[in-house]
Amino acid sequence: MYLALQQGLVHGQENPLSTILANKLYETQPYLAITNHIYSSQVHVIRKDLWDRLTKEQQQIIKEESIAAGKYMRELVMSQEEDYLNKLIELGVKVTYPDIAEFREAMQPAYEVISNYAGAQNMKEFLEMVERYR
Repeated sequence: MYLALQQGLVHGQENPLSTILANKLYETQPYLAITNHIYSSQVHVIRKDLWDRLTKEQQQIIKEESIAAGKYMRELVMSQEEDYLNKLIELGVKVTYPDIAEFREAMQPAYEVISNYAGAQNMKEFLEMVERYR
């Protein structure tokens, strides 16, 4: 990506702030648009046969600790993102905050496709959850 930006083959890229810093992409692109369009989550999974062998108490502990770990991870990531953004600004990157309403409007046709695929109720619940965590 670095060379493609440097040589003008591409004029922009989308990556987490940590990747932009680690790969020094700020050296080849002077602008950064903060859109908050992606939330990367981690999912805790366990095989069903193993889960079924646990006691109800063990299952409850795992559920509670999974939620606690998720909250901690979210706080940690948000703190790191703030540090990364400040570092990029120090390095001379010009940060912009585009009007997200235009992006949301452009996404409406995709919401319909996803709703048809995943089910209207699932889509409604997903969007409500997103709004709760904004």
